[in-house]
Amino acid sequence: GLYYKNKNSWTKWDHPKFGSPAIWHILANKNGEGFYIGTTNQGLYLIDPYKNIVNKIGSDRGLTEMSVSGIGFDKEGTFWVATSNGLFARPKNSEYFRRMHAFATKDRY
Repeated sequence: GLYYKNKNSWTKWDHPKFGSPAIWHILANKNGEGFYIGTTNQGLYLIDPYKNIVNKIGSDRGLTEMSVSGIGFDKEGTFWVATSNGLFARPKNSEYFRRMHAFATKDRY
């Protein structure tokens, strides 16, 4: 399960949209609001347990794979998602991911 610090104690976070997926990776959102969570078979989520918000990021934003093994931002602000079937990138100031078919250069995504 997922727990968060609530004043002086830890609280288990339950939300019907999130359930209890197997979590592979957690990354703080760059704007300081919430966390990205990569799961083994339920895809990628952006959550904020303090505001009780759950947003699943999926195929509607170009992320078509459900097994997320790694997530991170590079120095240009591109958000990278490693999956069991490929690498996806979301450029800064975009809401949509693209599957990377080869190593990308700055002008190719």
